[in-house]
Amino acid sequence: MNETATATIEKPNPSQRRNLPPIATGATLERVSPKLRNSLAAMIERGGFPLMLVGDPGVGKTMAAGLMYQQRPIREMAAWFSARTLLREIALARCGEERLVGILRQDGTPKRVEHPHAWHQIERADFLVIDDIGTRDLSVAQSEILAEILDVRGKRPTVYTCNHDEARLKQFMDHRIVSRLFSGTVVIMAGPDQRALGARYFDERR
Repeated sequence: MNETATATIEKPNPSQRRNLPPIATGATLERVSPKLRNSLAAMIERGGFPLMLVGDPGVGKTMAAGLMYQQRPIREMAAWFSARTLLREIALARCGEERLVGILRQDGTPKRVEHPHAWHQIERADFLVIDDIGTRDLSVAQSEILAEILDVRGKRPTVYTCNHDEARLKQFMDHRIVSRLFSGTVVIMAGPDQRALGARYFDERR
């Protein structure tokens, strides 16, 4: 993306940060490059959703999604789901099992809700993040659920994150789903694994 934004990605509102899952609470301006912030601001301004953030593990996809999550107006309804958990639990619920899907309350504390309420979140959310799509093969039921989510969300503000590019994802995911995931704006992220850079090692062999 090479757009020049007149809008900007601003310093996150602490009250919005409380609604984030633990994995994204560290999303700050400093952890997302100025170039990427400019691209995201341009995309928000022109409404180029859905947004697909693609890159190797640890390059900052979740941080970028978390920063965007915090840019939404305070009164907007937002939801954040792990793709693996969401698809698995909805599939199990549809099979008649009394399983629940975990989401967050407005104050950021854990909450367990039945999958129909999860669908309410998906349908009604002004801003939705589905994190880590394509970390493993999907069952037929899970693929259909993801296709339904894509239909429901359409071009409304939705961010998906994925470790694989379009070609790689097509090797193990339904091509029609991949085509829809990549139908909006795609941001390819690169760089070192930030999680590994922050790791501390203790070698007991010494």
